[in-house]
Amino acid sequence: ATSDAVMGTLARPHIDEADVMGVNNVKVVLDVNNFALYFSRAMIPHNKKGKYDPNQKYWRKLGIYSYRSDFLPKFITMPSSLLQESEDLEQNKVIEAGHRIRVGIVSEAVHGVDTPEQLDDLNKTFFADQAKEDPSPPADP
Repeated sequence: ATSDAVMGTLARPHIDEADVMGVNNVKVVLDVNNFALYFSRAMIPHNKKGKYDPNQKYWRKLGIYSYRSDFLPKFITMPSSLLQESEDLEQNKVIEAGHRIRVGIVSEAVHGVDTPEQLDDLNKTFFADQAKEDPSPPADP
């Protein structure tokens, strides 16, 4: 049942090894009902070889949340938790406190911008695409 979830978020399938290994890319492990078991900046699930497995189903969390209105006042006053501080992910304090987070699955999403390097890459792509669309300089009035 989804009614016992106090929060919601979205995730998508991973794209490649960099998507899974990047510490700025938050991953989530789900139960069979798409409730979050754990969020991490590390590769999860983590096999005992410690290596990326392209056949494994890795889920990349997207940076969007929903909250039940009766839970939000509790959330903002919840103390930090060990898992939250360890991963620097505040949604882990919700799970650690015994609450549930429902995860909706989407097939595609736009790329997030979490670091200055990702912003630089986005700007380069954007301006390169703009130049392809109209390579001529603007006309003088």
